[in-house]
Amino acid sequence: MHTSTCSYIRDAGFISGCDPVQTSSTWPLPHLSEGEPASDCRCKETRGVQKAPFRMNHPEEKKPDEAPGSGPFFYLGGANGVDILNVYCKSKGWQRIYDNRREDFILKWCETKFRDTYYNFREGEQLLYQIPNNKVLTTKIGLLMNLREYERWGGLVPFGTDQRKDLLQPWLVKLWNSLLQDGATLMMEEFFPETFRLDTKDERESFFETYTEPQIWICKPTSSNQGRGIFLLKNQAEVNELEAKLHSLEEDPQYKKLPYKIPPARIVQRYIDKPLLLEGKKFDVRSYLLIACTVPFVLFFGHGYVRLTCLNYDPRSEDLTSHLTNQYVQKKSPIYALVKEETVWQMDRFNQYVNEKFRQAKGLPKDWVFNGFTKRMKEIMLQCFLAVKSKLDCKLGYFDLIGCDFLIDEDFKVWLLEMNANPALHTNCGALKNIVPTVVNETLGKQVQMVLGTRGRLGWWGWDERRTSRASASCLWLRLGKVRKRPQTATPTHPVQAQRNEQPSQSCYSAADPSEATSPTA
Repeated sequence: MHTSTCSYIRDAGFISGCDPVQTSSTWPLPHLSEGEPASDCRCKETRGVQKAPFRMNHPEEKKPDEAPGSGPFFYLGGANGVDILNVYCKSKGWQRIYDNRREDFILKWCETKFRDTYYNFREGEQLLYQIPNNKVLTTKIGLLMNLREYERWGGLVPFGTDQRKDLLQPWLVKLWNSLLQDGATLMMEEFFPETFRLDTKDERESFFETYTEPQIWICKPTSSNQGRGIFLLKNQAEVNELEAKLHSLEEDPQYKKLPYKIPPARIVQRYIDKPLLLEGKKFDVRSYLLIACTVPFVLFFGHGYVRLTCLNYDPRSEDLTSHLTNQYVQKKSPIYALVKEETVWQMDRFNQYVNEKFRQAKGLPKDWVFNGFTKRMKEIMLQCFLAVKSKLDCKLGYFDLIGCDFLIDEDFKVWLLEMNANPALHTNCGALKNIVPTVVNETLGKQVQMVLGTRGRLGWWGWDERRTSRASASCLWLRLGKVRKRPQTATPTHPVQAQRNEQPSQSCYSAADPSEATSPTA
């Protein structure tokens, strides 16, 4: 079992042993839609980007009679992780409400975003799950376009175009320049598979010209999850068929009548056809990016788990269950019930396997999973966040849990596959029962501590090594640091607001160099 450690990571990279320093005041940018360049780019609005829909009003919901009480109240919408969330909130003495139109909640956690919830949100007094425009990070096209923009500008404005560089605190400029010299800013080709958009004519024509056999490409809808709508392109005939379908759509008379003639929002991405295998099976790694606070930004990295396929890997197989690792797809396999406990590994098991099978053969350092691999995931997450930071809607009380999926190829190169809003919190196998509840508990615990600032009244579920018998069942988040300072406002009158600048308890976070962070966390 590894020694538990935490690490501070500043906005632009890894810094150890010191408290976060905030940046200078910022000026708001006009609202930018998914994939749209920042205002400094002076570009026209990116074509073919569809906004993720908001529900205008709350749907009616069948609800039990609510017992009278003085609160605090919490509301849960949807089924994803609802039992775990309910247990945590009630352990704090909170009361659940079922009327989604009520505004007197302290926490609202919903799978679907409702516009009126954000309109009526009381900043500094409530917690609201999901940043309203998180699609700039969690849709395929949003992430692609923002990474491209960030790379095009060389990452030279690390704290967003909402700040003039001459007003940045000197240490931030010095830090960022040193990181650039050290190669800390990654090129997309180093971690993101080659990708084309199919909803823009120039890009899809570039893809059709680029494709040659026997390449394999994977086609994904921009906003779907659970493997829905995904298919592989394995030969020229399948590529030609896709091209013909898109052309047919554009020539359809009904389509031509539409005011905005936008093909389906999809991407096509080069398939990593030589992945590292675990016992002959394809796998990827689900990790977490917790945006615990947006005023200022406070980010955490959290280990998750390894997802494996039921069947041995065959790159030419027509069966998607040998290519896609998520549990929704794997449940469709006829042998899932027999092998489901082997389709999810905890990170300590993965680390042990790599040590035994690959350490000497590939010349890897001991515990590469918790050192080199973890550091690379944090670097990639941080770069993705910096690419969208200036575009995110920010209010004190907004928070988000992002599921980040990584693949390792046979040369141990780490690839980011996608970033997902509202990641699955199901516990349908033993490993997930050890991991997911802790992820949820510590996610909410950090909101109580840092945003509500009511540790004395509601209690703070801090890290306690005695609470778990396995290190991998813990969720000791590795801190990515505060990266934005809110403009000075009038002195708050609400007691919760007055405590919003409290620093996290030092007993919960210890400074450590990220290269030494070897504790497997969930």
